[in-house]
Amino acid sequence: MTMKKILSSLAAVLALASAASLRAQDKDGIVLSAAILTPHGDALDLNRQTMKGYGFQVGYLSHPEGYGVSFLTYFGHQILPGKETTDASTFNLAANLVGVDLNYKIDGTPLSIYTGPSIHQWQVERRGGDPVTANQGDQNWKLGWRLGVKYVINEDWSVSTGFTQTQWRSRADLDYTPGLNPSRPAYWTFQANYRF
Repeated sequence: MTMKKILSSLAAVLALASAASLRAQDKDGIVLSAAILTPHGDALDLNRQTMKGYGFQVGYLSHPEGYGVSFLTYFGHQILPGKETTDASTFNLAANLVGVDLNYKIDGTPLSIYTGPSIHQWQVERRGGDPVTANQGDQNWKLGWRLGVKYVINEDWSVSTGFTQTQWRSRADLDYTPGLNPSRPAYWTFQANYRF
């Protein structure tokens, strides 16, 4: 087989795979997701380690006619464990979250951009240091927002990466202090998604 035929065959296979991938983006259904989290900003200051978080998410993806975008409504749980250390306090961060993403498909590609609001209930627990106490700060639901990119592999699987910024008050009874109160936990998400 000549190089020209091999390249032509490869191009045809890629075109078919891309077409199947594009069609797959239009399928409604339940989406299960597992994620690795990387803390950023105040979250990194609190837990003092990277690439140690994880989480899961359950959502429903729908494509209402006439909107030109799809909607993912989801809930989940995420954990950013604190680094084990004896020289200073660190904190375990865990959050229940609920949100809605708008997915904008990039025409002619298996890519889409997603963004949307979420609400997070942070449970922050001191790990090490003196004294060791239970939950820290405000346990109320706080606003968040995320922005990311998704790549559709096939009808069932996709991968995505995104950045989420949230609110959290380190001490509900103290006045606002930039960088200290409230803290603003943020994180990067690297996620695998399976759609039923």
